[in-house]
Amino acid sequence: MVMVSVRKTYADVLKAATTGGMAGGNSNGTTSITDRSFYECCQTEGVPILCRPLCNLNAMISDQTKPYMYTLCYNYMAHIFRCIADGRNHLPCCQRQLVPTLCQPSCTGRYSLEKALDHAICHEHSKTILFCIADGLQVLPEQPQDVSAETVNFTFISLKWSSPKESVPSGTEYKITLKELATFDENWKKANVTLRIDPPKIETLIVSGNATEKLLGPLKKSTMYEIKMIARNKFGESMPTNEIRVVTHSPPSPSSSSSSSSTSSMTGEAGEEGSSGSSSRKKVVDDLDNGKAGDPAQVPNLRRCCSAKGVKSDACLKQLCEPFIIEPVEVEESIMCMKYMNTSYKCIEEIRDNTDYETCCEEEGVSAFCKHFCSGKTALLYDFQSQFQCLPYMSSLVSCVLERKGYVTTEPTSVAVSSVHTDWALVMWKPPKKQADTVTKYQVHYRELSEEADDFYFVEVATKSPFLVDKLRSSTRYEVFVTAVNKYGVSRGSTRILL
Repeated sequence: MVMVSVRKTYADVLKAATTGGMAGGNSNGTTSITDRSFYECCQTEGVPILCRPLCNLNAMISDQTKPYMYTLCYNYMAHIFRCIADGRNHLPCCQRQLVPTLCQPSCTGRYSLEKALDHAICHEHSKTILFCIADGLQVLPEQPQDVSAETVNFTFISLKWSSPKESVPSGTEYKITLKELATFDENWKKANVTLRIDPPKIETLIVSGNATEKLLGPLKKSTMYEIKMIARNKFGESMPTNEIRVVTHSPPSPSSSSSSSSTSSMTGEAGEEGSSGSSSRKKVVDDLDNGKAGDPAQVPNLRRCCSAKGVKSDACLKQLCEPFIIEPVEVEESIMCMKYMNTSYKCIEEIRDNTDYETCCEEEGVSAFCKHFCSGKTALLYDFQSQFQCLPYMSSLVSCVLERKGYVTTEPTSVAVSSVHTDWALVMWKPPKKQADTVTKYQVHYRELSEEADDFYFVEVATKSPFLVDKLRSSTRYEVFVTAVNKYGVSRGSTRILL
């Protein structure tokens, strides 16, 4: 009896705010939106057929579902509520109807009940929550879909999204939040807490509900920005999209000419560049722009150089001289290979053309402690601490060098995460804009975002999109990005998505 009264009160509020009543209503007051089925979403979410009747709002509100289904389908309730909430924020309604705080996450599609007692408490308020969702589906705006962000140049970012499944109601607008992050340090959360003096710079932009893209800028160069969107109208808001992190790449600097001895040492071929070094580099870049690979005979071969200089261990060659190989390394193995670190560094020095790659390394996530070995101003790494801490970043430096020479592919585009579950997520992306035909595989990098987690990215190898990342910890935030690999090295990291 109480539930019916609550339903009428909320419906009256909405009716008073609109002309002619709620959208989707009919003459007898029954809202057609409650007949909406979310079977397709539930199927995508992995809800078994037995539990899919719970994916129909009308069935749950009118008690057409069998009582035992809630017990059998308990493990899938998080997926079911994620579907029926439809990316819209029904929390304000639940709060107005005095739904207990314990149960309120269900109003945003984030069903999080684990204990039997909690489930029993919230079951008493399930109809109120379902009525709020049913009404909200009629008037609240849909969440922006397929949101992606790409660096246009070193001061502008292009943000794009797709139109919603339904037509955009008049009065709908998108709110874009752009936050400048303070550091590239991997342990960003701790760094922000301990190092930041000023509050983060946050900019809010409002765009029309009919828009599907926005150019953000001018921004700071070589800076990481965090972006999220919501849709809103006079009735409320959608849920925010997953945060996206984008780095404004630094402007390219011209390479100096390379000596013929350096070229022959690295490629095993005799040749002269001399004064034509800049024009040769221009040709490589032009080939890259035209989707052509560089001349394989001129590609620096770090493995050959390292081997010629005395690195014989295959494990050390992979770790220090093959930038496209990223594998878990045992501590003992790292210690064994550290004695060859300067050998690898010397081989890199032969092809770096006296260029400062510190900015590129920073954009690749190299720690502040190790950035100095990307500048070219530090000769060698002599002390144990430098060698041990900087060893994992050798591949980043090599990739920066090869990218500047035009051999490494550009980063994957349009990275997105869908079907986020309690312990897995589906990562999707599109091929790089340049050198896509040279890609041999992709690497999916992910890590926990917490102060307790190690500063370490897990790396999974994928041959194509999409890719399922599993064995994630429930109630834990993750950062995900993708790199492309060809025979010469690893691309820059893609846009980063926060789960």
